[in-house]
Amino acid sequence: FNVTAIRKKLRNLSDLENHALDDCHTLFVETVNVLQSAVKGLKGEVKKHDDLQTLLSAAMTNQATCLDGFAFSKSRNKIRRYFRKSLRDISRQISNSLALLKEVNGTSKAKT
Repeated sequence: FNVTAIRKKLRNLSDLENHALDDCHTLFVETVNVLQSAVKGLKGEVKKHDDLQTLLSAAMTNQATCLDGFAFSKSRNKIRRYFRKSLRDISRQISNSLALLKEVNGTSKAKT
């Protein structure tokens, strides 16, 4: 997530939009940290599935929160288009991970 490149591409951002962009950067960094924690958690015990689900859900929420920061922006459609593909790809991956985790958790509960 390159804030400088985004600011160059989306020139003339308002103060509100610049703050929202900074928030997105913070949320993306947090999402990476959350996903790294989730990967580490995969090596843990079955009882940690709820923690993993929470981490993955938080990562999904961060993506939506980023876009919410531009809700009152004059350039919101342009900004949303700019983020849409990146957010869609990561959201799909997180969603798939949540589905797989649910399936694994259901399978392991059935065996106990």
